[in-house]
Amino acid sequence: MVGPLQAFVSLAGAADAVAERARLARAVSDAEALLAAAEAKLANPQFVGRAPAAVVDKERARAAESAARLAKLRAQLSDLE
Repeated sequence: MVGPLQAFVSLAGAADAVAERARLARAVSDAEALLAAAEAKLANPQFVGRAPAAVVDKERARAAESAARLAKLRAQLSDLE
């Protein structure tokens, strides 16, 4: 099995930079909201204490995935600026 692959394609002249920045800004906002929701659940002692371990683990994974996606989106956005 091979790990994840990332490919970068130059969009110079092929895409509207303003529209791409707006799309990335919306994606960043969405990722921030998902991360905040996951962190809020995990910060709630009642959720962590009462929920089954599998549910808590799933929420931790969701938070980690959201954080990773947010970092990538922010990097892409800063590359356009």
